Amino acid sequence: SLLQMLNSNVTSSAQVERFIQTRMAERVIRTSVFNPENYAAQVKAGDAELQKYYDAHKSNYAVAPGVKYEYIMVSPKDLADKQTVSAEEVQAALKTVAANQKPTRHIAHIMIAAPKSADAATRQKAREQAEKIAQEAKASPDKFAELAQDTGSAQNGGDLGALTQGSLPAKPLDDAAFKLAQGAVSDVVETDFGYHIVRVLEIQGNDAAAQEARVRQELQLKKAQQAYEKIREEIAEFTLNTPDLKAAAQKFGLTVQQQNEWLTQANAGSLHVPKAVADALFSEDVMTKKHISEGISADGATWFVRVTDTRPAGTETLATARDRIRADFVRAESIRLARAAAQQAQTDLQARKAVTLAWTPEQNVLPMQMQAALVPADYKAFMAAVPNNGQPAYAVVERGGMVELVEVLKNNPLGGGQIIQAVRMQLAQLRGETVTQAYLQYLQTTIPTKQGA
Repeated sequence: SLLQMLNSNVTSSAQVERFIQTRMAERVIRTSVFNPENYAAQVKAGDAELQKYYDAHKSNYAVAPGVKYEYIMVSPKDLADKQTVSAEEVQAALKTVAANQKPTRHIAHIMIAAPKSADAATRQKAREQAEKIAQEAKASPDKFAELAQDTGSAQNGGDLGALTQGSLPAKPLDDAAFKLAQGAVSDVVETDFGYHIVRVLEIQGNDAAAQEARVRQELQLKKAQQAYEKIREEIAEFTLNTPDLKAAAQKFGLTVQQQNEWLTQANAGSLHVPKAVADALFSEDVMTKKHISEGISADGATWFVRVTDTRPAGTETLATARDRIRADFVRAESIRLARAAAQQAQTDLQARKAVTLAWTPEQNVLPMQMQAALVPADYKAFMAAVPNNGQPAYAVVERGGMVELVEVLKNNPLGGGQIIQAVRMQLAQLRGETVTQAYLQYLQTTIPTKQGA
């Protein structure tokens, strides 16, 4: 077929071997660090130098549009404590809960496995073992977990957690568990799975005071949600007619809060401002016309915001950003000087001159490790440093804020039939895709086409 013809690329063994050794093979390297800070004292940072640097890097000192603002915020949680709940309402809710709530118990369990399909002797032996464990557990209930672990019936001392009535896997087991007093241990219970002993660790829902407090809180939150829906509509109407957040806060018992740090669309996340709020602040109505926003729903609350100050887009001047510009310039020049020193050392080493450097111990690295740490130009220089005839090769790179002279001592051979075959197929596929794309582009430029159904 046409695709088979286009993809029938032949990649020679020499090409495959070169690709493996130059692109994939592990390198043995050592490095010498040229710390830019050691060159900072050599940098002259006068007015002329700073002006030249500033003119060349003005985009680094661009100022995004920003706003400062004030806001009021209301949420159901804020309103919950203000809601009154009568004793009659609580009692009515408790009756509803009692009618709908299934008993819940924290249960532990030991099982001696003996399925119904087992022979009589096996089941009798299992029952005898269960009877013995039940006697020990009743005599020392606190040792129940230890007995469960000894039988291997369950992890965590046989603890099954909190279960509602009817949720145990067999009715006899469920009946036994929900008849026991708290802390009590059952007799042996027989099911189709074997023989069981159950202990009730806790009967939940018996704390009337805790249940009443929970019901009261739920009723307050329900009323708070209703009050929330009403108050946010009232605030929206009030601020529409009276564009004054302080007056709105006073009327509805809220607090006006200030954001005095410049907010931009880029730093909203770091300032923990919800996206919907930031979008509203930079809308024409709020930012330009200085209107109070409509209610903004974000993070379970409603915000009403008003811009108090705006900052247009622009560029910081040399005067206002001088200290930062000077620091940036000194850093850039220090790196340049460090690289120049490293490149001079590289030139001297390649010329077989004696150079005194502090080298790190030898280490083995993979190309992908260096690729993750270097900018593309430095990675290209590193990959081009291939030892030849037993002589090391060198590259100057910047990594982790430091300038490094990398000495590549050797490439560790990487081979094997599977690797060679995999690389050969990959190279053939890449070449095939390139040829196919080129062929399709050729067809598109030479054959008239039109879009149809």
